[in-house]
Amino acid sequence: MEIQDPRVRSLLRQANKVAESGKKAAAEQLYRQILEEAPDVAEAWYGLGQV
Repeated sequence: MEIQDPRVRSLLRQANKVAESGKKAAAEQLYRQILEEAPDVAEAWYGLGQV
């Protein structure tokens, strides 16, 4: 499913980069922020589960 909200898309890109860099606590915070705004974003749920 395509994410329509550009802010959510941007946050997701940022969260993924932060997670890849190993900063798990910061990535978790970003994923949770995304899910507060858009709880149907499966990629954010997946990312949260990975950190």
